[in-house]
Amino acid sequence: METAKQHLISSKQVQQMLETAESGLPVNMDNVPELPLNDFDVVRDDELTQQIAQSDRDTIYRRLQEDLLRQMQLCARNQQIYAQMGGETNMKLSKDFKSLELRCSHDLERLKQSNRNGFKPPVFHYEKRQMNIIQVNNDLADNDCEVQRKIR
Repeated sequence: METAKQHLISSKQVQQMLETAESGLPVNMDNVPELPLNDFDVVRDDELTQQIAQSDRDTIYRRLQEDLLRQMQLCARNQQIYAQMGGETNMKLSKDFKSLELRCSHDLERLKQSNRNGFKPPVFHYEKRQMNIIQVNNDLADNDCEVQRKIR
């Protein structure tokens, strides 16, 4: 509930800035509020885990490796974006993504070793996480803001 209140306050501040920009007045981008910190929501995905676990050994190893690589790429991209933005909140999120990337890298290396040695696939499970992801427009300068208005 507290996080929802913080998000509401932030959205009201952004809404005021958008209204100011739409009226043609300059907006100081340094005043854009940072997103409140929140932990990741983890949801177990037992159905996907069971579906993959019923496959043959090579399929399990291939799928786990592909998923870990994809997750590492996502984490590296988001870690870099949050690090570039600066600010205490963004730096914490950057560190969280870096930590997750390192865990995936470690898991991938152990998975490859296990496969090379001919062992059974390790016990695993899938989790779905809700994370704040930012899309970056590199063509905009630091003091530029692109406002899109949906017409209904």
